[in-house]
Amino acid sequence: MQKFTLTSFAVFLAAVSLAQYQAEAFNNGTIQAAGPRPGTNGKAFWNIEGSGNAPQFRSWGAADFKASDFNIPFNVGDITDFQVFLTQANAAFTIDGEIKFWLATDSTTSIDPGTSPYVWLDGVTPEGVGTQLTLVYLGPGSFRQIASGTTDVFSFNLTPQAKSLLISQLNSNSQVRLVVTPDEVSGPANVAATYAGYTNFNYDGPVLSFNATAGSTNEVLAPTGFVTRLGRVDAGNVGSLAADDGNVLRVCKFIVPNQAVDPVNVEVFTVTTRTNPSSLTAEVKSRMQTTGAFRQRMQFLDTTNNTWVNDLDNVKNTSFSTSTLTGTAPFSRYVAGNNRVTMRYTIRQTGPAGASLWCHEVDFVKFTVGG
Repeated sequence: MQKFTLTSFAVFLAAVSLAQYQAEAFNNGTIQAAGPRPGTNGKAFWNIEGSGNAPQFRSWGAADFKASDFNIPFNVGDITDFQVFLTQANAAFTIDGEIKFWLATDSTTSIDPGTSPYVWLDGVTPEGVGTQLTLVYLGPGSFRQIASGTTDVFSFNLTPQAKSLLISQLNSNSQVRLVVTPDEVSGPANVAATYAGYTNFNYDGPVLSFNATAGSTNEVLAPTGFVTRLGRVDAGNVGSLAADDGNVLRVCKFIVPNQAVDPVNVEVFTVTTRTNPSSLTAEVKSRMQTTGAFRQRMQFLDTTNNTWVNDLDNVKNTSFSTSTLTGTAPFSRYVAGNNRVTMRYTIRQTGPAGASLWCHEVDFVKFTVGG
């Protein structure tokens, strides 16, 4: 059977009216007594085998998902219709039985051979895991061998604890870790559930799917301050930027260190309560006080590497116009440790001008922070 691409798998989900957001695991591990199963097969296959099997093959499974792979365009407030899709990749040792599903609070400790601390432990609960991970229970499942390529669908009503953990991991743009263990209370101890891993050449690895709805509303914020890096303030103050009222911040060309820089450079900032926004825009209403040919550039500060990004260039004349700068994911990169979000506008002369020391005016700046 040809392996699904995630796009074609999404079409399959839509065809059976399943959840809106889904992603395939970007890593998985079959955790055995000696640690995660090594070699190519350790990633291409994902096996859950109980204590009734040979000691070296007893295993529980961990699969990791990137929050960003779900492509959720908002801060999540609620999750429903949570489902796990596992594709059978059967072998001679495959045996029917019962399994249990969990979410792990630790989603970052390695599950790779050679670096992971995790092993299979005999005589513990949850089977094989014990206290190595703090697990939040999702529910039970049954493995029934049909044929390789068969997709098993497991649906769960999330408990408040599971829902809270999942929403937190999604909104912090971190990882989600699914854990599957044998269920030796409800079924035989020699269960050997055999599924495809994320590198399998024929079938999809583990897939999570769910409906998500947005949480809180957007913050609309006025500037709390500005810094003039180049140019001379001729009129106005930070209050001039708070409203569309004709009270402008006017900055004029002054001392220019070299021809490579824009002669007017003003950084404007605000403070948000959103540490992990779902969107970000900045609106600037501005004009040139001086006639001539000019370009205005707007940018956001990426606080992760202190660079200016998302260039938006507009031609400016003596009529007021509004330009909207839009950020791109991940939006948390725009929020500094003190919750400050910063944009800047710079002005450059591109042709003849009515004065050598020309001036630019801004009537208002508005930040909109989603989430």
